[in-house]
Amino acid sequence: MSNTTLTKIELEARYQMREHDYDPNWDYEVREDLFTDCRAVWAQRVMDLLAARADTPFEVGHVFPADLNATNGAIAVYCSGTYNEPVVVIDLAAHSEPFAAENELYGPGEMNAAIEHTITHEIYHAIQESEGLPFTEDEAEDWNPFTRERF
Repeated sequence: MSNTTLTKIELEARYQMREHDYDPNWDYEVREDLFTDCRAVWAQRVMDLLAARADTPFEVGHVFPADLNATNGAIAVYCSGTYNEPVVVIDLAAHSEPFAAENELYGPGEMNAAIEHTITHEIYHAIQESEGLPFTEDEAEDWNPFTRERF
């Protein structure tokens, strides 16, 4: 993603260009009206930074804003089976300033850090799946490619 702002049409086209046939609309209430929301744009930027690394098992990843309030309290979900081109759905309402203010890891004004943490957590599940490992929440929670030696 360049420093220029993508138009809604460009964003929608990008979300439709996937190599696998999985469509998150099958399982989640994707909020296409939020594709240009600053939180969705930041989440996709984090995904792009992860995809640009030579040591991740994918070159392209996709983030879809969705309503997840009915998905066992999840704030984001990695869609299993998409590790070669990961799909993550994220509940943007869970990443609002009130969430950041009440979260034990992040304080007010740290919404971007909370989104980064969420995306890296979900992408670790894609890495676990690509390596044939079971999903481990503790490892995914601790993994941060922007500060750890592995990345």
